[in-house]
Amino acid sequence: MRWNKKWMALTIASALAAGSLAGCGGKGETNESGEEITELTWYQVGDSQNDDQTVLDKVNEYTQEKIGVKLNIVKVGWGDYNQKMQVVINTGDAWDLCFTCSWANDYLQNAQKGAFLELDDLIQEQEMYERIDPRFWEAAKVGGVTYGVPSEKEIGNCPMWVFTKEYVDKYHSI
Repeated sequence: MRWNKKWMALTIASALAAGSLAGCGGKGETNESGEEITELTWYQVGDSQNDDQTVLDKVNEYTQEKIGVKLNIVKVGWGDYNQKMQVVINTGDAWDLCFTCSWANDYLQNAQKGAFLELDDLIQEQEMYERIDPRFWEAAKVGGVTYGVPSEKEIGNCPMWVFTKEYVDKYHSI
């Protein structure tokens, strides 16, 4: 049961961040239902914001009860992220999720050297697998294997109408 919750938590967290995964570890805490809480360490690129801890506390309050997971988010500044992640990966530090792409914590390089967990057997039965465009899953493969959850940010849009002011004024419409 604990193992299934861990993978469900990883799936949810991955969908939110377009992260890649490594081994997971628990901390021995339990929620109000008596279920063990798994703590996931998630490395994110970017500078901390003033209300990060407040937001994280609320997220953890929710996720601990719903899926038995607590997030430990480690933010690393833009200028230090590549170097920090190479140290974390190469020294065997415990971590579960991280941001990776071609320009930060190089996805291809890390996948090729075995730094990321193979996800294919773990993701294909998940709802997010069905919801993410198959072209993104194909693009995330290295040597035919998926090591990270892609983000569809490139195809997002905001539905709106755009009008030329000159014609709106001329025809008094809208």
